[in-house]
Amino acid sequence: MRLFILTILLLLPFTALADTPITQETAQAYYKTCLTKDAPMMSDENKDLMCSCTAAKMMETMSVEDVQAMSSQETAIARPAANKLIIDVYAPCIEFPARDYYYMTCVENPETSSISSRPRELCECMSDEVSGFLAENAQGVFADILDRDPMILDPMEALAGDPDFQKFAEKKLLGCYARYK
Repeated sequence: MRLFILTILLLLPFTALADTPITQETAQAYYKTCLTKDAPMMSDENKDLMCSCTAAKMMETMSVEDVQAMSSQETAIARPAANKLIIDVYAPCIEFPARDYYYMTCVENPETSSISSRPRELCECMSDEVSGFLAENAQGVFADILDRDPMILDPMEALAGDPDFQKFAEKKLLGCYARYK
């Protein structure tokens, strides 16, 4: 997320009026930069979808002033803007990295092969279930996570480390297990 903030700050004019919209050019520059970033747990297709989605959501929901506020040294200014970014930009797009993360985590777990004769199908089912849920509910999920820890930095890390969400993912895995024993 820090890289996102720095990238956007470098692309923005130094003076901004109240509620200055993020331009198409800035969003396009962010998208291109986003595609160059290392994301070992994400397929190229989902990386493209994530970068495209976040660029569009950034234009829809953020202002130049929001992005500038995130770089403030004062937590009272920076944190609300960062949390807005998490809920309004990242949350609606988290389904893409989440699909890959939960699939890879499941497939790479040695226990998966011991409980299922079709581990890839089991993991695909679970990751589809989780990402489908997030496509509809991620903003609420992140609002809950931020209520418990308002200082999170990495949305995917926060999601993967959230005990409540991990219980939900385990339930989805068990539901898929019934189909892919």
